[in-house]
Amino acid sequence: MPLFTGRKKSQQTPALEWVAAGTGVVFLVGLLSVIGAEALAGGTHEPPAISIKVGEMTRAGATWVAPFEAVNASGGTAVALQVEGKLVDGDVDVETSLATIDYLSAHGAAEGGLIFSQDPKGLKIVARPLGYQTP
Repeated sequence: MPLFTGRKKSQQTPALEWVAAGTGVVFLVGLLSVIGAEALAGGTHEPPAISIKVGEMTRAGATWVAPFEAVNASGGTAVALQVEGKLVDGDVDVETSLATIDYLSAHGAAEGGLIFSQDPKGLKIVARPLGYQTP
C-alpha cells in the first residue's frame, strides 16, 4: 500500500500562509518602487563637499602616522579620493604624504592615515582633498 494516497479532502490555504505571501508582496512592491524612483531620478549631480579632519600623530615604528577622517557633507559620491597631507614649518613644506580613499558615499565618512618619516614635533600638519572620480 502506498504511503501517500493523494491530497487531503480540504484544499484551503492556511491564513498564516496568506499573511506571509501578502507581506512578501508588499516588501517586493516597495523595493521595486524605490529602485524605480532612483532610476528615473537619474541620481544626484551634486559634487561631493569633502573636508578632512586630522587626528593626533602617533609613532609607528620608524614613521609617524596622522590618522584622518574624510567627511562628505553633500549628496554626491566620490571614488578614488586623493588626500594630501603636508608637514609645514612656517611657509616651508617639510614633507608631503598622499593617501587614497577608495569610496566615499554621499553624506558619509571614511578614515585613513597619512605616513610621514619626519618627526612632527614643532611642525604643523595641513591636509586637503586633491581630487576624486565620479562613479
